[in-house]
Amino acid sequence: MLTAYDDVRLEAAAGANLTSNLLARWNRIIRGVPLAAFRRAPAHAKNGRDRYGLHADTEHQLASVVSVSDSSRQRHDAASMCVGR
Repeated sequence: MLTAYDDVRLEAAAGANLTSNLLARWNRIIRGVPLAAFRRAPAHAKNGRDRYGLHADTEHQLASVVSVSDSSRQRHDAASMCVGR
């Protein structure tokens, strides 16, 4: 877990864009596996109390959310540079 955390911090410090590929890399590091493909079945949490379904477009939806999140960060960074001018 600490290795993934260190990698997250390095990518953030370098100003890397958040992407599905980065999320997959951190997933591989945490799980200690060579390949972490997108899930192919519903996911469960909290001893089965929470269920996260899987639909034909779930992977695409995740990529869209990640893209919007990164765009919001970029706008925030640009706005922060203008403060105090």
